[in-house]
Amino acid sequence: MSPEPIIRPSEDLVGSAVGFARLPPEIVMEIFTQCCSEQYPIHASEAVRISHVDSAWRNLALSMPTLWATFSIKIAQLVEPRLGGKHIHTRLNEGVLRLLDVHLERSAKSSLSFSVDLYTIDSEMMPAALDLLTPLVGHSDRWKFVKLPYVPEFAPLFARLIGRLGRLERLDLRVQEMHNDGVDRNYFAVAPRLRRLALGASLARNLPFPPNQLTELHLGAAPTMELSQFMTLCPCPYLTTLILNPYYPLQRQPAPQPLAPLLHLHTLILAIRDGYSRNPTIEVLDLLTAPSLQNLEVVGVREIQLPRQAFVAFLERSGCTLQALSITYKDNLPVPTLLSNLRAVPSLTHLAIFARGKEHTALDLILQSLTLSDASREPLLPNLTSFQLQATTFRATLVDMVASRLAYGLEPNISRLRELILRIPNTEAAHQLDTLISDKGLVVSYPPRYKRSTLFI
Repeated sequence: MSPEPIIRPSEDLVGSAVGFARLPPEIVMEIFTQCCSEQYPIHASEAVRISHVDSAWRNLALSMPTLWATFSIKIAQLVEPRLGGKHIHTRLNEGVLRLLDVHLERSAKSSLSFSVDLYTIDSEMMPAALDLLTPLVGHSDRWKFVKLPYVPEFAPLFARLIGRLGRLERLDLRVQEMHNDGVDRNYFAVAPRLRRLALGASLARNLPFPPNQLTELHLGAAPTMELSQFMTLCPCPYLTTLILNPYYPLQRQPAPQPLAPLLHLHTLILAIRDGYSRNPTIEVLDLLTAPSLQNLEVVGVREIQLPRQAFVAFLERSGCTLQALSITYKDNLPVPTLLSNLRAVPSLTHLAIFARGKEHTALDLILQSLTLSDASREPLLPNLTSFQLQATTFRATLVDMVASRLAYGLEPNISRLRELILRIPNTEAAHQLDTLISDKGLVVSYPPRYKRSTLFI
């Protein structure tokens, strides 16, 4: 094997080596593991940087195959430059291929977790794509968590996957230009440990998956449009988590058959990039029946369209008891329709509101509606025991809401608020809440802000 390309360690790493010299090797190895636990870009390999600091670190890094088993590759960044600043799409940078060989060799028998992003696969880029995928397919018996592209031209290469996916647990497949030619490509049909499947770009009609073992399914925008067709082809009776991206109107069969109930589904996430479809939420809920559903999450990059009583028909048909609801919005949230829907789910014990924008009128209206008073004949969410809020600034209406929930939690048929999760600047919040929650039995935490970009594929 050719030597690895040089990736210079930072001065911080070199300085750390001196301080780490007195630590037991087990502690240093655990630190290395934490540094390399994410899928770092292979052209800036953390494992290679660590191994280039000094001989002691190199020996430790080479003795840890798992350091080399997790990485990501974005091909648009890795092709050779041409004079004039353009790119050649014929072959990968040789240094990148050497780095890939280094990681595959030094990861030994460890399970591989990697992602490959090829945003555009045209005839010019095809040789580079095959240069990259061929060695990875050669180690497919070690795949564990994998994100891959697929186009029909990959068929001869992917045929080598059949019968070799014994370790595969999670597959994220971006399918491009999939045609219904009637030929089943059974690359992933036998994967005994596969539980989590994500499909982006288009529906994989001729790529069979083992539906009876899938527990988590994530469909991107185009596959969500064909949700009815997909669930007919791949019923997935044991799903516990379903993530959908309903950006556009769903495609309906001429004479649609009711989908089989998802008897084990407990979490449904609807991630809506924009309001292209008039009622994307209710379109999806009209198709599904989930008697065990407990958690519902609706995420909007900008606006969220919640038709009045959007949840009612679905809940009545499913017969489920919703326990947790999460709403993420930025520009526009129709508060009256949200409150109308909240009144349809008095069973809720947890509510999460993620306000991504800087305009907080909608947020204040929600908090005011959740605030209990003597005039509350029918209190909103009487069983609420946990509330989570993400906002750019602290809201004074939050203090009033929490105070009322603590006071009226002593009343019959009204639960006491016991957990408050605040993803907001906590200095002012902590000062105002400390006095309020003293000896009240309320647990308050301030975790980092939560990003939901992974829900969109």
